[in-house]
Amino acid sequence: FTTTGVSFGCTDAAATNFDAAATTDDGTCDFTGVVPANDICDNAEALDCNTVTVGSTGGATILGSPIGVVGCETAPGAGVWYSFEGDGQLHNLSTCGSDIDSKINIYTADVACGGGGVDVPPADACGEGLVTVNFSVGGGSWDSEISWTLGELAGTAGTGTACLAEGDYTLTMNDAYADGWNGGNATFTNGLGEVIGFFTLDAGATGTATLSVAAYSMEPTYQPGDFTCFASAASSDGTGSCTLYDADDVNFEFVSTVGTLYYVLVGSEATAGAFDLVFDCATVVEGCMNPAACNFDATANVSTDTCDFWSCVCTTETGTAVQLNMVDAFGDGWNGAGYTISDLAGNLLFEGTLDDAQFFVDNDNFAGPEYGFDMLCLEPGCYNISVSTGDWGSEVSWDLGIEDGTILVAGGAPDSQTISVGGAVCGCTDAGACNYDVLATDEDGSCEYLTCAGCMDATSCSYDALSTIDDGSCCYSNCVDVQMFDAFGDGWNGGSYTLSTIDGVEVGSGTIEIGSAATDSYCLPDGCYSITVGGGTYESEMTWTVLGAFGGLVSGGASADAVVFNVGSGDQCVVGCDISCACNYDAAVNISDVTQCLFSGCEGCTYPDASNYDADANAVTDDGSCEFDIVNPCPADLNGDGSITTGDLLIFLGAFGTIC
Repeated sequence: FTTTGVSFGCTDAAATNFDAAATTDDGTCDFTGVVPANDICDNAEALDCNTVTVGSTGGATILGSPIGVVGCETAPGAGVWYSFEGDGQLHNLSTCGSDIDSKINIYTADVACGGGGVDVPPADACGEGLVTVNFSVGGGSWDSEISWTLGELAGTAGTGTACLAEGDYTLTMNDAYADGWNGGNATFTNGLGEVIGFFTLDAGATGTATLSVAAYSMEPTYQPGDFTCFASAASSDGTGSCTLYDADDVNFEFVSTVGTLYYVLVGSEATAGAFDLVFDCATVVEGCMNPAACNFDATANVSTDTCDFWSCVCTTETGTAVQLNMVDAFGDGWNGAGYTISDLAGNLLFEGTLDDAQFFVDNDNFAGPEYGFDMLCLEPGCYNISVSTGDWGSEVSWDLGIEDGTILVAGGAPDSQTISVGGAVCGCTDAGACNYDVLATDEDGSCEYLTCAGCMDATSCSYDALSTIDDGSCCYSNCVDVQMFDAFGDGWNGGSYTLSTIDGVEVGSGTIEIGSAATDSYCLPDGCYSITVGGGTYESEMTWTVLGAFGGLVSGGASADAVVFNVGSGDQCVVGCDISCACNYDAAVNISDVTQCLFSGCEGCTYPDASNYDADANAVTDDGSCEFDIVNPCPADLNGDGSITTGDLLIFLGAFGTIC
């Protein structure tokens, strides 16, 4: 059928059902009774330079195909032959774009077809109608006992030749001792030396056998020649001669040896059919064919090992040439990944990607290169190289090297690394930093100010003799460390401690996230503190110690009860009665114990103006026993002006409600 101008049918002109109107081969070609003219090496079609030869494997046989030539396909199968004599030129041999899934073996030979060819048997020496029969009888332990007859022939042990007409003959074998031929036998061959009969008498005095005599075939046979494998392929080599859609075709590029005979056997992997065999020749021009090289030769067609990638990269005497090699593991380019090279001030110097590298190789049939490189020039100094991830960062790898093969840095994606070029030493150049490097020539932004920071005042309890930067952490009160331990070594599993003042104000808390130990440090004023520990999945593994408590170590494990301890000199934790109306009330108490409170034995007069007030009696509860001396005959005259007036009332009201 046809559609949009496309006509399907057999497009191979060698087929019996060739359709000249067909534009697309549909695999229906019939090659019944067809044998290509160049089916054998003797009839190999000569290839002319810079031509396209139309051929077909339709009807081809395996007649004369060399089997098991080392380096070539072991059994190349049916195919057709082509030949040319090497002239030292550069050749491209290709079947790209053919209808069939082609395969090619290229052989070389010292003589035409490797000395093989058609072999026609000689005529039988006995003449027409007769057949040469050679016989050999004997070879046993007692040949003297042997005799035999074959038609009109008769004999004993020995050899001979006879001319017999075609037909079946009875061989009679006799043994005079009647114990068989004792290992002897009768062998019959034709004029070509082919065995036509082999017989023996195993036992007894006599026995018979039938010998069939027939003329040998006069049909010619083909003897394979002695070939050497030059090249063999069943698909494209990926150099780009064949496109992605021609990957099942074959292409070779090579320089022939002058005077050598080359034989090209073209076959097919599956369905036989037509192909176009391109044979191009060009005078060899050796040189560097890499366009990224300083000595790239645009006229060269045969690459040599003379490429120089380094001498022209830098235009200054101080610059260093570097090669950035880029690789994609899958072979389809970097899929959006790219690199940047900047100085440490952040100024962009170079950027690029494998897909637009100065040189890259794309040998497979995936879109995008497998590897490539850029040549760059860097002045002495420190630089940052960053590589973005793209769509498939796991496929990306790279390295940056110099001419002597030294790899400065290598990585993957995503990646960001600092490199040193031209003897520069990258490091921290700030003498005040913890990691100051006196040898560093270039600041790389690595300066840090934390690992050496601490208290530098020797009078502080938190003094750190190794600190070179004072971080303001000096403690002039009390240095207290809470040390945490886990017996299993997997952290406190959700457990924690809480450190509080005795009146319930939280000072801090902590835990072991992972591992067997951790320490938290505090600077605490004198006082009474409590610590509670617990809440983990495995509380039995949890222990702790407080260093810096008054009187020595405080330690314990997980518990619902708080542990109280003193910090500072003296007893900061005071236990007693904190009820103000109790006889033994103590204002300094910060840990209440009401069981100590006394409410009897401390009664008396508590008014200092009473005549019976006794300051040394320490009366706490007034029992109404106070006595007052009234010397003023007018006690309501509060202001002592000799009369009771509004002024006295105001004084009274002003004092009204006052607790005595």
